Amino acid sequence: MYLIVTRFSLFLPILRAAVPRITELKPIKVDNENWRVNIPAAYSNTVKRRRILFSSEAKAEAEVRRIKSHLSKHGSASTRFTNEESADARAAFTMLEDSNLKEDYDLTLKAAVRHYLEQSTPTFI
Repeated sequence: MYLIVTRFSLFLPILRAAVPRITELKPIKVDNENWRVNIPAAYSNTVKRRRILFSSEAKAEAEVRRIKSHLSKHGSASTRFTNEESADARAAFTMLEDSNLKEDYDLTLKAAVRHYLEQSTPTFI
């Protein structure tokens, strides 16, 4: 057996390391009844890898479609909110919607935080 060295073979380990792997979200049959979906940390809202078990392939496929749809609409960075942060944001939006200030003010979370920081930050003269 001969080793053939070309000018490109020297860079092959570098090229392999530079190309990111694309994660496939697909259901895997675990045993006779259950199906598992492996969700990588980059796509998980807990920022940890998750493994979810489903009783049927159809339910597992539905979850994969839901995750892919969410990623295509919002991107992978949108999944970084924890459940507590998401609940806080929903509560804040509810409070903003329930107020009677809709016509006069910019009612966004960004505007609310900006206003809070302006009011609570001490000014030095």
